[in-house]
Amino acid sequence: MLLAALELGADGGYEAVQMRDVAASAEVALGTIYRYFPSKDALLAAAMLEWMEDLERRVTQRAPRGDTTSPPRYSRVTMKSTGDVVVGVTTISRPTTHHG
Repeated sequence: MLLAALELGADGGYEAVQMRDVAASAEVALGTIYRYFPSKDALLAAAMLEWMEDLERRVTQRAPRGDTTSPPRYSRVTMKSTGDVVVGVTTISRPTTHHG
């Protein structure tokens, strides 16, 4: 369901994500979507959260290229139990090595 929502959104933006189309694309009943997501906004927030978590996993699995003198900054998206989406930026520091 989440992948179907992301694909529809990528193709046509927010307005293109219709719950009926997501259900059809995911090959589930419309009621199944509403069982897990009370609204299109909740569905898209969950889809974006999954996308960000996947991106974070892929980024942290690869060694950085280029200038790595400044600490990387990653956006972290979390969902509160109320369904609100909170976006924050986290700076991850590298351990300092001492020579000499």
